[in-house]
Amino acid sequence: MQRYFIDDKNIEGTLIHIDPYNHKHMQRVMRYRQGDQVICILPDQHVYIYEIMDIEKGILQQKEELIENNELDVEVTLIYGLPKNDKFEWVLQKATELGVSRIVPFLSKRSVIKTDEKNFEKSVNVIYVF
Repeated sequence: MQRYFIDDKNIEGTLIHIDPYNHKHMQRVMRYRQGDQVICILPDQHVYIYEIMDIEKGILQQKEELIENNELDVEVTLIYGLPKNDKFEWVLQKATELGVSRIVPFLSKRSVIKTDEKNFEKSVNVIYVF
């Protein structure tokens, strides 16, 4: 089933008025008809199944809530040698998106990066915030 992210301004109780972009996508691309169902993710991160009541007006009716658990079954620890340049923040972001629960950075004898103790401590303090 197709998933749609819904803004607060489009919600009226158990009804949703689809925004123009998603409305066009539902009609023209997905070719949905009255009675078809879609999954909608509300701003409070709750996930519901909605039924299309009127595809011409873009009105959906809430049917049931989906209980989803997106957490990993295992705890993943990433032990990561510090990269060149300023790529470490990017690695932190991607690891977090993938569900890594702990990140352990290290400097090795063959690390290419050039850093002083002050900058390294700053990076380490940022890591422990996550």
